[in-house]
Amino acid sequence: KVLFVLESPPDKSELRDFMYFYFTKHSNKYQPLYEETMKLMFKEFDRSKPKSEFLKKFQEKGFFIVDAAKCPVNKVAKKERDKVVECCGKKHLVNVIKNLKPKKIIVIKSNVFRKIKPILEENGIKVFNDRPVPFPAFGNQVEFRREMKKYIEID
Repeated sequence: KVLFVLESPPDKSELRDFMYFYFTKHSNKYQPLYEETMKLMFKEFDRSKPKSEFLKKFQEKGFFIVDAAKCPVNKVAKKERDKVVECCGKKHLVNVIKNLKPKKIIVIKSNVFRKIKPILEENGIKVFNDRPVPFPAFGNQVEFRREMKKYIEID
């Protein structure tokens, strides 16, 4: 099992566009995390096919995602966002990870890595990546794929 830790679910305005990774309803809008992850893991990925098809393959390979923060923080100021991520990491994420028992944990996004890695390691939970994996948006798609290839096995 490989667990990817991300920042938070998207803000409600983005939910209308079905931007959340696990939402299965099709959207014509580019969904950076979902699409870049699936392109990396599955050669046969085709965004015109149902999301449920590739999400099932993702899960069958033992991959899953949790958010460090339970509430959306992507529309919150950076300082507040980091506080929420850190607080939720301490209060909830550690227990979630202990219950899931993943073999590998990969933290995505630099602020999440900076705030969450120390919390996990203080609780005896090893983070597999030694540097942040960037979120695959805003021109970071190539670096996202390059970093992810270092940490996961891809067919």
